[in-house]
Amino acid sequence: MTHNTAGGCQTIAATVVVSGPQIVSVDSHGAGGQGSYVSVSTPDIMITVHDRRAMKVYAGVWSTFAYAATLLPQSRPALTEQRAERNPGIVVAAFGQDDARGVYRPDQRDLRIRLGYLTWVVRDMKAFADLAGQWEVARQLGEIILPPLPPL
Repeated sequence: MTHNTAGGCQTIAATVVVSGPQIVSVDSHGAGGQGSYVSVSTPDIMITVHDRRAMKVYAGVWSTFAYAATLLPQSRPALTEQRAERNPGIVVAAFGQDDARGVYRPDQRDLRIRLGYLTWVVRDMKAFADLAGQWEVARQLGEIILPPLPPL
């Protein structure tokens, strides 16, 4: 939630529907100190993870639902409408412990993964494999690049 200067607030929640092969890249900056980060990007979304706690949450939810993803169809087209020339872009700065959860919906034959205010509707195994695979790469890179967690 973001507060505005007039005393109110704004909350943006977005849903991303994915199916078929996904273009996903992992990039990093830094060597384990302050300001280091790992970014996971698709053509329209960039999630930049700034600490190991956030990486555990973001990468962990994808690995948690690996079994549920086996219940998805191998591939199928996305159900989308052409409402604009381009999709909106989304940038997320991930710090700490965002809410992460997911559910397989047998009636829809899809998997919903929610990370903070971003919900992924995964419609097939190919999309899941591409995204989950790159989140695993990001997790491994985060063990090297991201600053260690402070002691509790």
